[in-house]
Amino acid sequence: MKNSCVLLLTISIGIFLSIAGASPTGVTTAAQLMQAPHLLQRRAVIFRPLFVYRQQELSKQSRQEERVEDRLDYQQQLAEHQRLMKEYEKQLKEYEQQQKQHHG
Repeated sequence: MKNSCVLLLTISIGIFLSIAGASPTGVTTAAQLMQAPHLLQRRAVIFRPLFVYRQQELSKQSRQEERVEDRLDYQQQLAEHQRLMKEYEKQLKEYEQQQKQHHG
């Protein structure tokens, strides 16, 4: 199982490197990769934009989730504020009625 994974990884890297133009024959062995680390750097050049794109997408998703949470927090604060205002208005009316009864 382990050997097949190594072979699959070697073949995959060889395919990616051949796409990048690292090997004219399209065949790259693990030994060649160990002897020529610049081949892996070419692979990094190919995959860096994909990594950056993925990070940007994760960042966008995170910001969207934060906006949703902020919106929910705002709505909760607004509802609490409205509830307190109604309670205050009710207390004010009661106080005004008491004042009328006391002075009137």
